[in-house]
Amino acid sequence: MTKRKNPADLKKRGNTTDLSAGRLKFLQTRLPQYVEASKKNKSKSERRKSGTNVFWPTLFHDYWQEFPWKLPIGEDPEPRDKDAVEEVPADAEAAFEALGLNLSPEEEDKKAAVMQETSAKIKRWFSRQRPSAMGIHANPYFEHLARLRRHQDEAPPKRLADFQFYMRHRDYKDAVEEKFSRLADSVDKAHRLALRCRIAKEMLESEPQDVQEMIKTKCDDAHAEDMATYEESGEGLPSFSTEGQEEARENFTAIVTPLLAGLREYTGYDINLFAGRVKDDGSFDITSVNAGTKVGGGDWAAWDPEEYKTVSKALISQQLGQARNLRFLLIQCH
Repeated sequence: MTKRKNPADLKKRGNTTDLSAGRLKFLQTRLPQYVEASKKNKSKSERRKSGTNVFWPTLFHDYWQEFPWKLPIGEDPEPRDKDAVEEVPADAEAAFEALGLNLSPEEEDKKAAVMQETSAKIKRWFSRQRPSAMGIHANPYFEHLARLRRHQDEAPPKRLADFQFYMRHRDYKDAVEEKFSRLADSVDKAHRLALRCRIAKEMLESEPQDVQEMIKTKCDDAHAEDMATYEESGEGLPSFSTEGQEEARENFTAIVTPLLAGLREYTGYDINLFAGRVKDDGSFDITSVNAGTKVGGGDWAAWDPEEYKTVSKALISQQLGQARNLRFLLIQCH
């Protein structure tokens, strides 16, 4: 199985870039907008309507206006002379050339490749800058907290084949499913997945060229976003997404327990730590971690589940009127 790269290597790589000074300055001005957009990435469905899916098109439109695709990524364009009179194209051919609309097929392919590679690089850059913009790395416990998300043995996400993306796309999946349903009974169950894939591949190949290119671009963008999330997780960075926070919650007890045990060793305190949130359906998600509070060999929750439940609800019930995604932490020391 492919091993995740060492987080130290990821971090080191994230601090280097071949972007020119002008490009970095341009991206830095958009960093606050990216951080705000990232906060709206609660789920993939919400991301389509808001969040970074709205941020990226505007960013790249402005970026390519400022930095022509033919210019190497490490170079900046010549400063514009504010007093210079813009030259009027002599004819239609000159106008098309000025707008970059008269490219040969080979140049079109090169342009697409440059824009794809650059877009992925810029997305990764933004992903790595967000923690610094939020002050995450300044937290003295960052390296320990990073373990809430960091994994060593997770393989990087693979890019879907274009036809796989096509068969999942909301505009085309129903048509693929309809044709598959008509032909499914003609093959045994073991070969139905292959049939579905073949149908999607043939249907995509029959689509107009602009549709095929659109699917390829969207598939590339989705993979670039998945890779940015993967690398963010590899560095142990916090996530605004529902999936990322759920992952961190699953690791909560394992990461926090040694910390509380250490605090008990230093202070002599018995510690009960409660963590809770209000879920989207209005119910409570409550957990606790104990250090030193043992009765009959078990912690509080195991010793008296009903009392534990009563106290837990009492501690969090006062927060009922607050925002649905409430997060609070109470440490009771005695």
